Amino acid sequence: MKGRRANRTLWLILAETALILSALSCSEPDSTEQFIFNKDGTYSFTVDMSRTNCAYDFSFYSRVDAWHKVKEFPIDVVWTSPSGIRYRERVYFVREAHDRVAYRTGVIPEENGIWKLDAKADVKGLRGLGLICKRVY
Repeated sequence: MKGRRANRTLWLILAETALILSALSCSEPDSTEQFIFNKDGTYSFTVDMSRTNCAYDFSFYSRVDAWHKVKEFPIDVVWTSPSGIRYRERVYFVREAHDRVAYRTGVIPEENGIWKLDAKADVKGLRGLGLICKRVY
């Protein structure tokens, strides 16, 4: 009888562990990254900000054929909310030592859901633009 009880207890522990590991493996990543190869300077990203009680950090990264000639360039950004409201701004990609720059930190969306970010960057030799979205709590 003790052997059966020990086997059943071991089986329950293994099943519980498998369920926990399964749940953890299905969780969403805290960070997403998109890179669009496009030499015409227009880029469109979808950003999932559907989680409530979260803030988000955003960074841009890029590749330019002749970085030594380009120190900074403007990016015209248009955010479109899930309900269609648009927010526009012009930001500058200032390259220092890296090809990645912080864009916005601690963003708390007015609406939760799937947002669209359209970016236009007019710089010679631009190979593409990337967006990193990191969920922070």
